[in-house]
Amino acid sequence: MRHLIIILTFVFICGCANETMSVKDLYLLEPDFPESIADAPQVPINIGHFHTADAFDYKNFTYRKAEGVYEIDHYRKFISPKSSMVENRLTQWLDSSGFNVQPDNVKSEYIITGIINEFYANFVNSLKAEAVIELKIFISTRNADPVSSKTFRAKKPILETDEKNAIDSWEQCLEQIFPEAARFISKSVKARINENQ
Repeated sequence: MRHLIIILTFVFICGCANETMSVKDLYLLEPDFPESIADAPQVPINIGHFHTADAFDYKNFTYRKAEGVYEIDHYRKFISPKSSMVENRLTQWLDSSGFNVQPDNVKSEYIITGIINEFYANFVNSLKAEAVIELKIFISTRNADPVSSKTFRAKKPILETDEKNAIDSWEQCLEQIFPEAARFISKSVKARINENQ
């Protein structure tokens, strides 16, 4: 009887070990940072909270398989929520490109927030798989006075239609969106400054 218990325990432990081996793959968005932008406004700005539309508001990869049909990948996911990754990466991106980005505890006149409307890999056409990100940027003043807003959308091909390659394509989407967003933020903030002079 003791031998049977030992064997069953061993089988149970091995089963748990095999279950642990199917650990989910964790990913992080790391788009390349730009060179400095000469026309970045020097007024201090804060980066506020970003949000994700309910349909994509989870860490797992999302795939569009047919018209209106989305699937969640239970084995591939991001290490943190999409909204916080995009928020952190945009903060670093703007800071490295010459913007005067201030930490949260320093109140600035202008605040940048955003919402991720779309964030998925489109596999409807397996020959033309692509990563899709749509990000809306909002600019407001410290007193919650809206300055401007704009939606940015990017699509990048996914090589070999492999889900693992989607991460590179999502990063390329952000590398397209961030410069466009930076120019928009710069232009909008400067226009507001000129209005107030």
